[in-house]
Amino acid sequence: MVRVRLTSVLAQVRRYMKSYNIQGLKWETAYHTVFKQMLNKTIIYEIIQELLVFIVELLSNENEDLLLQEGKSSLVEKVQALIESHYWDTQWSLTDCADTLRINKSTLSRRFSIESGQLFSEVLHQVRIREAKRLLKETDLPLEKISKLSGYTYQSYFNKKFKQLVGQTPFSYKLNF
Repeated sequence: MVRVRLTSVLAQVRRYMKSYNIQGLKWETAYHTVFKQMLNKTIIYEIIQELLVFIVELLSNENEDLLLQEGKSSLVEKVQALIESHYWDTQWSLTDCADTLRINKSTLSRRFSIESGQLFSEVLHQVRIREAKRLLKETDLPLEKISKLSGYTYQSYFNKKFKQLVGQTPFSYKLNF
């Protein structure tokens, strides 16, 4: 269970790297090294240490403020990157996103909606359900765990949103794989 969660964290780091075009042999090698450690090491503490070292190096390499730098990406790209990084947190919201970007919550909501053509909550649910679909395909975790790992506090709400966005229940989706 811990390995699955850690690989999800590493997947988020990978998305961050792709979103901000952080590439090169050094970063690819470091990423794959951490991934191999997750698969092969038996001591979870050591795996977590490897992951932390990788993330700290990635962020300290002048990439830490990419989300906040003007002109580096559009507001929509910044919000989407933040959603990708925080979807798993059941308490994370538009307010937290606005605080991170140092923008008023109402302004962020309005601008994001105009620029992306979608509501913040719609995009957040899409990302959460995408992650749930991945977990349903790749793991044998119970639905309750998958709903929690995808950022939903209540499985019944998760089931409702999943059916609304995918057109079938998580259970029937799982049966098709």
